[in-house]
Amino acid sequence: MFMVLGGLSMLIALIELSVLSILSRLSILTVHILIAFSGLSMLISAHGVMVLSILIDLSSLSVLIVLSGLIITNIAAAC
Repeated sequence: MFMVLGGLSMLIALIELSVLSILSRLSILTVHILIAFSGLSMLISAHGVMVLSILIDLSSLSVLIVLSGLIITNIAAAC
């Protein structure tokens, strides 16, 4: 029973991770479009994209931490 629930929770976590990846790519694309139409200088736009990339990397890292926690929980439940 625990293994089935663990497998389902891992599947849900993987789906959430893929949705987050798609959303982060869409947000980067949106920022590139906004920068192209806003006419900001290249230096300011490069810093804005860097900050956004760092924030997206941090959110992806938090999802990976949650996913690794689920895997550790499933291994502990299997033992």
